[in-house]
Amino acid sequence: MDNTRPKELTNGKMIREYSTSFSRIPMVRYEEIVEYYIKEPAKIIVVSESNKIKCELIFQVVREVPNSDLISFSIYSDEREEFDENTFFIIRKVYWNKKVDIAGIREGVKEREELLNTYPSIENNNIVVSNNSKIIRIIKQLDNLVSDGIILSDEINPDWSGANQLRVMRCFDWGIIESLWGKQKKNIELEKFLYESIEKLNDIILNEKPTDFEIDLDYLYSPDSLKSIVNGSIVK
Repeated sequence: MDNTRPKELTNGKMIREYSTSFSRIPMVRYEEIVEYYIKEPAKIIVVSESNKIKCELIFQVVREVPNSDLISFSIYSDEREEFDENTFFIIRKVYWNKKVDIAGIREGVKEREELLNTYPSIENNNIVVSNNSKIIRIIKQLDNLVSDGIILSDEINPDWSGANQLRVMRCFDWGIIESLWGKQKKNIELEKFLYESIEKLNDIILNEKPTDFEIDLDYLYSPDSLKSIVNGSIVK
């Protein structure tokens, strides 16, 4: 078996490989970092004295408001479809306060190089859920809306106030359904459900009490590695 690096083939005259230097615009770098924290970790492991439960991402909703904020709620679980009172659920919330970062850039308090090397104003929270019935209800309602696919229609007169972009993902045993759309498209029933789910998931997080579980975040590659890539450096 040949374990050398795979060759890139083409029917063109020549093929080149390179990596252009990353953006020198702070907000572009921040967007890359935020996107990483939305998509990662690959798994969340719930650790107790007697067991380790590996949970994967099965549901995600992301709402973004231009020049204001971004909020993401992800549900990780050890099951994709067959849920009961023994199923583990973790809610991961990622919140980016864009307004703070935009204001900091405009005020010019920090030097450009400092801005380029800092992290965006994000907060991450990983909560083990104690009341499974609320989560199961949300997921079952979503399944009724998306299991046969997501249909979007044209929005003739877009309202550009409020959220500009919605993203939803649901992982089943048989595959994944996901979609991202802006104001030019609509699915009124699904959008109403997603906005309500954001509020419900936030309420669950606020009302959960501390537990004795430990949480391991299992990344495909570490936050330090991502930051080194964004900064154009290499972590040894």
